[in-house]
Amino acid sequence: MARFPARPEGGERQAGGLMAAGPGRETRIDLIRGLSLLLIFAAHCNFGFSLAIQQSRGFADASELFVMMAGMSAALAYGPRGEGGSVPTGRILKRAFRLYAVHVLLVLALAVVVLLPSPLHSASFWITDPGTLAVWQVEPIRQEPGAFLIDALTLTALPADLDILPLYVALLAVLPLMLLLAGRSVKALLFLSAGVWLLAGATHADFANHAQPSGQWYFDPLSWQFVFVLGLSFGMAIKAGRDPFPYRPWLFRFASAFALLSIPANLVLHFTDWGQLLDGQAHALYALFLSKSFCGVLRLLDALAVVYLLWNIELVRRACHLPWLQPVLAAGRHSLPVFATGLVLSTAIQGLIASRIEVPLGLQIVLLLLGCGVQLGIAKAFDRRRTAKAAPAPRPRASAAL
Repeated sequence: MARFPARPEGGERQAGGLMAAGPGRETRIDLIRGLSLLLIFAAHCNFGFSLAIQQSRGFADASELFVMMAGMSAALAYGPRGEGGSVPTGRILKRAFRLYAVHVLLVLALAVVVLLPSPLHSASFWITDPGTLAVWQVEPIRQEPGAFLIDALTLTALPADLDILPLYVALLAVLPLMLLLAGRSVKALLFLSAGVWLLAGATHADFANHAQPSGQWYFDPLSWQFVFVLGLSFGMAIKAGRDPFPYRPWLFRFASAFALLSIPANLVLHFTDWGQLLDGQAHALYALFLSKSFCGVLRLLDALAVVYLLWNIELVRRACHLPWLQPVLAAGRHSLPVFATGLVLSTAIQGLIASRIEVPLGLQIVLLLLGCGVQLGIAKAFDRRRTAKAAPAPRPRASAAL
């Protein structure tokens, strides 16, 4: 099995993504992030086939891959160069605030749509379908708009799928501390992070979310920070010129077997509701291994296995240079605008699917393709704009002599 050393050709810089790197970037990160964004969009739309697509990838899904790639990108973009290097805390916090601002704008846009009066009946709202309102989880907006606004600003009310950007805001808020500790000892950072992950999973410690029936964040930052820190450690290895996933025949075979066997195992566990048959300590143990909110052990191992395979399969690296895949890589480079666009589109489609309007399978497929096309188009537009900004200004022509 041939493999390639994962070494970027040049320096890294901040760009338009959630966690972004520059011209010398590792293109496999872009490919994995771009594909993950499209898969996340397909899952969020709640099509009739969305659940099957999501669960047929094994214990882990695109969320774990995306967060791990975000950690790798964060190390490449912000990690100190060499021992004693400085951490760009100001740039990191600026990025965190930008993500926070985008999240607030998305929540406010949803609130405006939910509170719009009906053009036909002034005493009612524009959207009244109970299925749509339930899937959007927006009842608190109509009950107490003022209290909801305060909760939204303090990230204690995250309706629908508007709970992903806050995870990155939380991770970026502590990223400077992570990088400082990683600069001294990556092993110490991993050990501390793993301890927090295990404790959060065992105790179900989480942040408050008044918009969720569980009363907690769906993506528990105390658990998901370990996925991010793992990616961070891999990115630090790349920045130091080392291969983060060195090829070992026995490890490649083990990762292949684990990733492949997890697909039927997860399908059986999910679609037979096997976990629902358990109670007490057995159900708690089941949740510890497979919970998405707390990133269960099997989910984490599956994500590591998939990333290891993708990094060591020659076809993946070659795919990064295929012309028809360049829009997907562009989506990975500009993940913030692409994700925000996908979130708006998927929320609208989600409401349509949950409503009393019948949406046939053919139309669902068309909506999926159109949504992916719009996101890839946004990515290419941002790519062209970045290229135009980076291009040198044309030299003025000399005037003709009279």
